[in-house]
Amino acid sequence: MKKKLITTGLIFIFSITLSAEILNTDKKIEIFEGSVMQGVATAIGENKRPIKFKNIHWGMSIDQIKDEMRSQFNPCYELDGVYMCGGIFGITLLTYQNIIVFPCFSFNGCSYSPSELVDLLGDRLELNEWEPRYMLGGEAGEYYCARGAAKDLICTGKNLQNNPMDIHAVYLMKGSLGAELDF
Repeated sequence: MKKKLITTGLIFIFSITLSAEILNTDKKIEIFEGSVMQGVATAIGENKRPIKFKNIHWGMSIDQIKDEMRSQFNPCYELDGVYMCGGIFGITLLTYQNIIVFPCFSFNGCSYSPSELVDLLGDRLELNEWEPRYMLGGEAGEYYCARGAAKDLICTGKNLQNNPMDIHAVYLMKGSLGAELDF
């Protein structure tokens, strides 16, 4: 019995490694902190990769996301589930909602309208099915969203409340990526 468990475990580890090597076009295997399932989710294949924006994606652990944010924007602050780097010109991680907010300043996108960003992002990220939304994270606004193959979500738009500078942003949401069903 013990021998069978060890063999099964080795096969499982080998299949994860093999899948990551075969399906990862960068030929680079990232090892993620946290659960094994998180690593498996990112190694499923090229067409199942999370949407990546400014080197950040929901296949990363929260600590990895924070490290990448810190490497791009400083200073960083954390308070009650909000992690912000670079102020209004940087990136904000809302851990309580699984949303990363990239104001247009953070990617030189302020000269584009949300609908123009849809075209640019759609081409660059190979996402074609964008849908209009009028609510995002409880905020009313004009948004366009596309779901990635890994069931994460990217949106561009601007909220119409509390937006005195009339800026827009890109929102990266975890969606159902890594979600577990509980029956």
